Amino acid sequence: MPNPKNKAQNCQYNVVGMHCRSCELLIKDKLEEKLGIKDIKTSYKTGKVEISTSNPIDTKNLNKLFKAEGYTFSQNSIQTKDNSRQSTVVAILIALGFGTIFILLSKLGLASGFQVSASTALGGFFVFGLLAGSSTCAALVGGLILSMTKR
Repeated sequence: MPNPKNKAQNCQYNVVGMHCRSCELLIKDKLEEKLGIKDIKTSYKTGKVEISTSNPIDTKNLNKLFKAEGYTFSQNSIQTKDNSRQSTVVAILIALGFGTIFILLSKLGLASGFQVSASTALGGFFVFGLLAGSSTCAALVGGLILSMTKR
């Protein structure tokens, strides 16, 4: 429903699924490209998107537009569980588990068999690369995905 005065108004949306700077850029770029909106403020820290437009956008349309990316828009405050403490505990337990496995393998003399050198077969480098790649930051993967998306 168009604004009769044609005056821009700010519409604030809560977004679930926005977790990094790449998400901010993806949302902003898609809104500019698909809807022609230029005045957009995004914040992954607060999970909010603020759009200044003369024609407010229905959340159903936004959810339809961003369905493939996995973002959910709402104008109501979305209650999200704060899992930061739980995530930290899980990460520490996983790290301790890997450390324990490594120490056990070292004590049994099995860790010396896992070496990558010039004489290692290509399969060994491939497995090592997969392990190293899976341990990198989600922002790196998000950046790669963002760079591959059609602009």
